Amino acid sequence: MLVEISDDAVRFGAFVLAQCAAIAATNAPGDLICPFAVFVKDGQRQSIDFESDTQDEAVEKGWDHFNRYHDSVEYWAFGREGYFTFPDGRSDVLVTSVWRPGMSDPITFLHRFAPTSQGAFRLKGKTEVLIDDQFFSQPEHPFFEKALAEGIASHPKGRLWSTWVGG
Repeated sequence: MLVEISDDAVRFGAFVLAQCAAIAATNAPGDLICPFAVFVKDGQRQSIDFESDTQDEAVEKGWDHFNRYHDSVEYWAFGREGYFTFPDGRSDVLVTSVWRPGMSDPITFLHRFAPTSQGAFRLKGKTEVLIDDQFFSQPEHPFFEKALAEGIASHPKGRLWSTWVGG
């Protein structure tokens, strides 16, 4: 199943995950990330926010965007925040789903975090992955950690990632 995940897709997803972290790090307590998509079309990176009355509506708009436009883009990633129930309990997570041609479905990166409402923004642990609704805490491919680090580092605020890790 992991064979369809290329290092360039991981890098693109990690870039968008870094954008989620950059936004969450500056949010006021109680604020949420406005769900957004970043996509590449004709070699140009573009983004769109999915502002809505509720987070659920915004997430629905994001998936609608994917369903309408994924066949016409080179990469597509959907950044947001939410909750996820891990084997050891529920946690706030930064979420990025990424897709590129050749993939049957998007893969989703999850990174646990403490929002500013808990005192200070902090990233917790390592990036984890959902593929076809299966949870992978330690992806098996050796390129995965390297591609994640490269994608994060390619973001203008990627240098701050290590200062956000803790807890």
